[in-house]
Amino acid sequence: MAPQHRVVRRRAAWLAAVFFFAATVLAVAQQDDPSEIFLKAYLSAQEGEKLERQDRFKTALAKYRFAGSLIEELRKSHAQWQPAVVEYRGRKISEAASREKSRKR
Repeated sequence: MAPQHRVVRRRAAWLAAVFFFAATVLAVAQQDDPSEIFLKAYLSAQEGEKLERQDRFKTALAKYRFAGSLIEELRKSHAQWQPAVVEYRGRKISEAASREKSRKR
């Protein structure tokens, strides 16, 4: 019975390793997908707007800065991906961040 138990354990360990590898590859692929980067930036900016409406200005500014950094990453690493859309969203995020910076003073 002991040898059979070892085989089951080895199969479970192998299956876990394969699952981990597949999840890692999928996560890396999604991080480099320009649409995923844009979506993260867009959603972060939306969270910033929600926080701004709740008068949570410091947290909103942090969300806008994060969104801006994602847009900047998108501009650098995927310059040919939807340049007009990226430019527009970047401008809107920059305006929102500037608005929050002026409230901070």
